[in-house]
Amino acid sequence: QLIFEMPNVLIFSRILEGQFPEYKKIIPADFTTKATIVREELLNAVRLASVFAKDTSSIVKLHFEGSEVSLSSTAVEVGEGESTADAEITGGELEIAFNSRYLTDLLSNLHGEKLTFGGNDSLSAGLFKIVGREDYLHLIMPVRFQQ
Repeated sequence: QLIFEMPNVLIFSRILEGQFPEYKKIIPADFTTKATIVREELLNAVRLASVFAKDTSSIVKLHFEGSEVSLSSTAVEVGEGESTADAEITGGELEIAFNSRYLTDLLSNLHGEKLTFGGNDSLSAGLFKIVGREDYLHLIMPVRFQQ
């Protein structure tokens, strides 16, 4: 057992036993597409695009190309929503889809002006990091979508 004792607070926890996967093995060492984006700008773009995503399991597509990331979502009976955010992109073009709620939660709770994104393809996890901080990273698994 593990016990934390503070004034007016006592927390008990069990120490986990067993074999656990080595998390570092699922984090890619390098990415084919990298982008640096202003966090607040990307958050606003996700919020705009996700208005239409509510009818499609909250799926938002991100398209990294040139000097911007385009976000889009589609609602069958309503139409399509699209927004963009400026980005410094290196590597190849990438289109990847994520659950908009996961992106909104991530971007709302990060404390930093800029973040970096790394991705390899539409089926591999996307890695988000705060620029200037090596002690934090966030992996989000993508959602499959039809081209």
